[in-house]
Amino acid sequence: MRGYFRDPKATAAAIDDGWLLTGDRGFRRPDGFLQFLGRYKEMLKVEGENVSPAALETEFLALVPSIGQVAVVGVPAPV
Repeated sequence: MRGYFRDPKATAAAIDDGWLLTGDRGFRRPDGFLQFLGRYKEMLKVEGENVSPAALETEFLALVPSIGQVAVVGVPAPV
């Protein structure tokens, strides 16, 4: 992401030295894997609607008995 459309203040708050500050917390383990710890930001805005990442990723997927572990990655989408 290069920035927010016509909003330099929001862009400056969201991008630091070329990195998009997502609000996720974590670290790289000695074995090279990333360890997710949680979120600083607990709400996403999707087309003006507040969406809880935990509701989408954790609670919903926990309802599927055949799922043991989950990895979430971003992909391009029209919305």
